[in-house]
Amino acid sequence: MHKLIKCFLLFSLYLQSLFSADLYYSGVCFVGNANEFGVLFPYSKNIDESEGKNLDQFVYPQVLEASKSLDNINLKVAELADLSGSSAYVLAFALDGESLSIAESVLEKGNLFDIKTQLSAQILVFDYKSKAVVFNYPVVAQFTSATRGNAPTKEFISEMFETMLLDAN
Repeated sequence: MHKLIKCFLLFSLYLQSLFSADLYYSGVCFVGNANEFGVLFPYSKNIDESEGKNLDQFVYPQVLEASKSLDNINLKVAELADLSGSSAYVLAFALDGESLSIAESVLEKGNLFDIKTQLSAQILVFDYKSKAVVFNYPVVAQFTSATRGNAPTKEFISEMFETMLLDAN
């Protein structure tokens, strides 16, 4: 998630060079049908719904901090988009993929397990006036770990996803 914030800064600098604009922050979202989020994002959605671990609560302060260095972009984080102007740009962090791979070591069969988690997301800017995506920047994060002795538990895997989503380091 920290990489998303860095990408947001890069995007903001790019926009600054083009023109001055209001950019409304809409938060973190999941891509797809809402009734399938539990299947498409079993770990991320569970983390997002956990008490005190809402993904937007992590991203929001970082977006506020990043916005302090922007000159031409007026980032609005606590307001609804104003549709009366010439454009209404809205920024979202959209998680669009979550995957998990567990492989048993061939050399140490039953004793060593390789775990790979991956999240993919996009930084999206949508113009509500023209009803079009005006910018998207794809981001992929991976985390690899291993367990010895036993196959990884759901708690272990969840901690891997939580680290990717909530650990600023």
